[in-house]
Amino acid sequence: MKTMTRIMLIFTLFLSADLISVNYQSQVNAGQSVEKKSTLSMFDRIWMKIRSLSPKKKRRTTESAVAGVKGREKGSEELAPYWKGEKESTLDKEVDKYAIADDLMEQGKFSEALIAFDSFREEFPLSRFIANARFSRELCLLKMDQKDAAIKGLKEFIDDYPEHELIPDAKDMIAALNNDKDN
Repeated sequence: MKTMTRIMLIFTLFLSADLISVNYQSQVNAGQSVEKKSTLSMFDRIWMKIRSLSPKKKRRTTESAVAGVKGREKGSEELAPYWKGEKESTLDKEVDKYAIADDLMEQGKFSEALIAFDSFREEFPLSRFIANARFSRELCLLKMDQKDAAIKGLKEFIDDYPEHELIPDAKDMIAALNNDKDN
């Protein structure tokens, strides 16, 4: 009886090992290498992290502002426009512009998102979100299968923002991309 149990156990181990080998081989044959899957899951993990660091637009239920024209002096023909109420702040404009780029990337419109992140960087070069926009831009390049450009951009990101919390992720992405290139 013990011999039969041992034989069944050994048979089960061999069968499991064979199934794992067949599963791995079918993934390779289907063009899905294990390394590419890990790069993709790394991308998803990093994308979730950068989304958590990104600004969120607060929805306003109502907005009000009053614009008008006021004469400078009695009888003067010169008129000067004026605002009464809230004007949109620079931070609101930054968040709106970043949110547009972020939403495009979330929708899978990577070439449009790339342009939007570049536009954000040009319009708000001193923004507190500039590093996130730069990193997101490189992720767009990666998703557009421009790996060499993404690697170059990630290296520049590391040089320009050596203390940023996404540096370990940038280094991991570079290593994974270089590993993919070698395979």
